[in-house]
Amino acid sequence: MKSIRDFVEGKVRRAEIGDAVRLVALDAAHATFGAPEIRVESDVGAAAFYAEGFVIGDDAVAYADIERIREEGTTIDIAVPDRILRIHASDAGARVVFDTLRWIGRAKLRRRLD
Repeated sequence: MKSIRDFVEGKVRRAEIGDAVRLVALDAAHATFGAPEIRVESDVGAAAFYAEGFVIGDDAVAYADIERIREEGTTIDIAVPDRILRIHASDAGARVVFDTLRWIGRAKLRRRLD
C-alpha cells in the first residue's frame, strides 16, 4: 500500500500547488501516532501526518477516531467522538489535508470519512 507521504507528495505534484504549500520530512516518531510520514506547511498553518494520526496546532487526532470529515472552502470540520475539530487553512492546504484524510479513510481504515 502507498504511504501517506507518497500520497501527499503525489497530490501536491498533480494539483500543481507546490508553490502554495511546503512539504517537510519529519525526523522523529510521535509518542502516540508512531512513525513519521510528512508535514504540510502553508502561510496559514501546518499539519504533521504520522502512521496512526495527525497533529495540527494543539490538536492531535488518531485516524481511527475520525467519524466524519467535511470541507467547505478553506474550512475543514473533523468529527471525533467528543467534539468537532474545525481547521482553517489556505486553499491549497485545505485541499491537501481534506484529500489526505479522505484517502486515509479509504486506504487505511477501509471506510468512507466524507
